[in-house]
Amino acid sequence: MTATERRTRSQDALGGGSAKPRVVLQIGHGKYEQIFAPQARRRLAELADVTGPMAAGGDSARLAALLREADALFVGGSVRVDRDLLEAAPRLRWIAATWGAPAQLIDYSEVFRRGITVTDGRRAFNRAVAELALGLYLAVARDIVMHDRALHTPDGAEGMPKEANREASGRTIGIVGFGGISQTLARFLAPLEPRLLTYDPFVPESVLAAHGAQPASLEDLLRRSDAVFLLARPNAQNKALLGGAELDLLKPDSILLVISRSWLVDEAALIERLQAGRFRAAMDVFDTEPLPAGHPYRALPNVVLTPHRAGGTQESYWRIGQALVDDVARLAHGQQPIHNAVIDTASARRQGLLTGV
Repeated sequence: MTATERRTRSQDALGGGSAKPRVVLQIGHGKYEQIFAPQARRRLAELADVTGPMAAGGDSARLAALLREADALFVGGSVRVDRDLLEAAPRLRWIAATWGAPAQLIDYSEVFRRGITVTDGRRAFNRAVAELALGLYLAVARDIVMHDRALHTPDGAEGMPKEANREASGRTIGIVGFGGISQTLARFLAPLEPRLLTYDPFVPESVLAAHGAQPASLEDLLRRSDAVFLLARPNAQNKALLGGAELDLLKPDSILLVISRSWLVDEAALIERLQAGRFRAAMDVFDTEPLPAGHPYRALPNVVLTPHRAGGTQESYWRIGQALVDDVARLAHGQQPIHNAVIDTASARRQGLLTGV
């Protein structure tokens, strides 16, 4: 059955938008309450015929039976959606991962063949992550944390002398990866009047220009920037994108902000250069989490650390639920999801979710 035939059949089954879509929530009660605010729960019940929430990892035969008449499936991270399950779901039009990354256990080849839309909730975290990224930049650039540490000792007067005091405005800022988080960060940085350089081979220059950013090679960005934000999504090609040679391109006393994943930087090479005082850094993500006791980062005065707190705000989770409900409303009228990030063939392949297609 083609994607067009599937949409027509589903719209006919929904009575041209008059009947409620059937939605299966294969997520636990805790996750359900985390992402759906009370008002969103009420609206979801009004818009759809809802089954669940229910804990993941249950009887696959039971899930297959529930999906026989389902139009949408909301899943958690441990739910496997394989070919057999999809065969049992002839009406299924939409699979939604209920967090900020693509569902790993989906047969994407079969999903795309059947014309089923797959989404995740990554957009909900853009504001929260960009907020913390901006906060970390200001904390390092203005020596806020260093002064705070000094003043919390019995006799410390200041963390840095007045002669070292510099503004964070008017700087050259490099952003590696220019997806939704980076585009939100660009808006947050705008009042500081930065010169924005961006390295992202997958984003059109027109998108960069719309946010006041200039494209640059990775090497040029590292050489010219006063601060570099690492915000690329991890994939098979960008493991340790910044190794020792790339880190050596950074200007003395520049700031490296590791925000998306530590996957993007060689940890041993970074530690060596930070111990040598080559530049300053701020990090929200680490190779091992929680950060182990005695880890070298903990002893470095030129690094500001936060324990992977950028995205997980209450507001972020509620935005996931709100986007899901808004797209259920679209589903009821035979329309495609637009409030969640759609995983297409190209992005699935880049992230190692799809091979041989």
